[in-house]
Amino acid sequence: MGLHPRVGIHFELLYRLEQTIRIRVARLPRINRRRSPLTRQRLRRYRTSPKTLGEHLRKKRIDLSLSMTRLARLLGVGMTKAAIEKWEKHINYPTQPNRVRIINFLGFDPSSPTGGSM
Repeated sequence: MGLHPRVGIHFELLYRLEQTIRIRVARLPRINRRRSPLTRQRLRRYRTSPKTLGEHLRKKRIDLSLSMTRLARLLGVGMTKAAIEKWEKHINYPTQPNRVRIINFLGFDPSSPTGGSM
């Protein structure tokens, strides 16, 4: 094998070095970082007085520290992370069966005139 034109080192040695680095990086332990209070605060962004079903859903999800995926699993069959995200951002609205599940999860119907509990 020849020399690398810029570095002046053999290609084979360069290849072995690259493989060694990849193996060592792959074996590095994962660092369990705790989020700082500032980061947690940024993640908890929601309206202080939610009005819509999506806003109430987001507030309760964040207060319970649920991811969208976990909430979708919790609410039941046919729900996806994408659906939850669209409801929270008012891009789509839930079908009636899904709406009933969301209202049960929230414990009240935000669209009722009194906003009363069930």
